[in-house]
Amino acid sequence: MSSWNGNIRVLALEKYGDSIAQGYDLVKMLSAKGEVEKGKTLASTYCIACHKIGNEGVDFGPALSQIGGKLSREGLINAIINPSEGMGFGYETQLVKFKDGKEIRCIVNSKTENDLIVKLVGSGEQTIYKLANIESITQLSESLMPAFPISEQELVDLVSYLEGMRK
Repeated sequence: MSSWNGNIRVLALEKYGDSIAQGYDLVKMLSAKGEVEKGKTLASTYCIACHKIGNEGVDFGPALSQIGGKLSREGLINAIINPSEGMGFGYETQLVKFKDGKEIRCIVNSKTENDLIVKLVGSGEQTIYKLANIESITQLSESLMPAFPISEQELVDLVSYLEGMRK
């Protein structure tokens, strides 16, 4: 299921069943029709807490205003159910450990001689930490995007809405 090739993922689903895709039937979802308005409501519920869609949302994760022109239907579904497989450059999860024992998971925007400038989950604002207070910075393989409790039909609706995001 971690292959970049969608055909291989579909073949894996056919051979091994949908349990390897967190219980989703990818083959069925690829051909299902979604309701765009329901998808828009789902995007307002889940996506805009961390993503910009047009003028709405938070500038934390990648903007979704043009995502329909960048990813196929299958790519959109996979990005939602397996967000760690395709983290965009500059959106990698970083684990920052401080000398006082505190830890944060964030996106690092930049690092200067004295400061670490990050974005925290759900915030478009940058936060600055002094490097002198930081013990380590480690890139993680897990995305900061959580798994959402949505049904197959809701996922199809959401993807139908996102497919229209092309401007």
